[in-house]
Amino acid sequence: MGVTVGAFAGNAYTTLPMTNGVIDVIFGPLANLLAGYTVYLLRKKRLTGCVSASMEIGLIVGSYIWKIFGSPSNIFSFEIPSSWPFWVASVLSITISSLVAISIIGYALLSVLSRESIASSLKSRGLKTVS
Repeated sequence: MGVTVGAFAGNAYTTLPMTNGVIDVIFGPLANLLAGYTVYLLRKKRLTGCVSASMEIGLIVGSYIWKIFGSPSNIFSFEIPSSWPFWVASVLSITISSLVAISIIGYALLSVLSRESIASSLKSRGLKTVS
């Protein structure tokens, strides 16, 4: 629920005033809700859950974000062929960005915080940990 509420608040603040921004306020949180639920369902297979959530975010958000910001011309300085449909570039860009943020950085952070020494330290302070 946290990522859903966070996406709603962030999108309402940043994209709502823009042309077609209401699309992002509706579908961004829904994409995050689906991705969060996928991670929850695949919690025993953490990397699979992270990659699946990244793909869901990329496909859903990438399918409409070009209506707000336009199509990207490059991804991490790699030029996107101008012959590609504009929505393909958006889906590819958002999917790659999500893979980096969720499947690489997020998974690494989750792995570190799940170590027994860190988890037991958090538990001793009365904080809940990811199991």
